[in-house]
Amino acid sequence: MKRLLTTLILGLTTLFLVACSNQSSLDGEYYWISENRNELILTITDGEGVLESEGTHSVEIDTDSKTFEIEGFSESTVSYKYKDGVLTANLTGVERDYYKKGTDAYEEALKEYGYSDDN
Repeated sequence: MKRLLTTLILGLTTLFLVACSNQSSLDGEYYWISENRNELILTITDGEGVLESEGTHSVEIDTDSKTFEIEGFSESTVSYKYKDGVLTANLTGVERDYYKKGTDAYEEALKEYGYSDDN
């Protein structure tokens, strides 16, 4: 009975740890892709970022509250959502989607607007 209980607890712990470790990392390059543009707008590395919008701005990322703290913006705290390679946030005055390079969402957006990965 003890072995069964121990095995069950170990199995549940393993599942929990695997689920937590599979959360998507925000690290990467994000592009603003539309019919008028295909531009790198945000680069994130290890919880910090560089935003290229009306100049260059430093960004601190708080993944717990899902916010960006953007240096030099009048509204310096910006909420974000991230799912399946799509980052949704107000980084340019309007909330819109930005696509993480190398994801299916990025490839689909390029195709939708007629860009190749080289543009």
